[in-house]
Amino acid sequence: MPIKKATTRSNDSPATARSSTSRTAKTQTLSGTLLQFVFNPKGAVEGLYIALGDAQVQVVIPQECSDALARSLRAGDRVTVRVGLDDESDNDELHRVYRLVAVLNDAGKPLSVGGDADGRSKIVGTVKYLNFAKHGEPNGVVLESGDFIHLKPEGMKRLQLVVGDAVRAEGKTRSHILGGVVLEAESVNGKKLAKKKTR
Repeated sequence: MPIKKATTRSNDSPATARSSTSRTAKTQTLSGTLLQFVFNPKGAVEGLYIALGDAQVQVVIPQECSDALARSLRAGDRVTVRVGLDDESDNDELHRVYRLVAVLNDAGKPLSVGGDADGRSKIVGTVKYLNFAKHGEPNGVVLESGDFIHLKPEGMKRLQLVVGDAVRAEGKTRSHILGGVVLEAESVNGKKLAKKKTR
């Protein structure tokens, strides 16, 4: 899934970005410079290593959006991410490890797929075209990013989405063959969808 990189204002130094980090009870927002990707033993990208002034942090990313991040970001890019502290990792002052929740744009809005505290994922984007089941019924939408939101025919009838609509969807995700993400929608634009057998 193409994920746009987020930037801070040009007069924000990494140190300033770090000192102005905003926090909530479970997550915080970090702005800095991407130093490198972190790889797993199979060669897949599993994290980002980001400089925040004089400090560096590691951000573990969900498997379903690792390919998209690797295509969209480059070492040296300025990035802003919403993260939660990774409780399963050894954290100390010299090497903090976080888990990715979202990549943010300049307005602080999510642009990426990332796990929420409840384990679900989110996609935000604009409908590029409708997708159809093999018997011809609309069963979801494809966003300008290339991500597919599977709504089932019942969900499409309820939501009446059309090309150009803005979409904010939540649900479980997996990668599709073209490198984007498939999201099994549980809610779209604040409307919860009934959970039925996938068609």
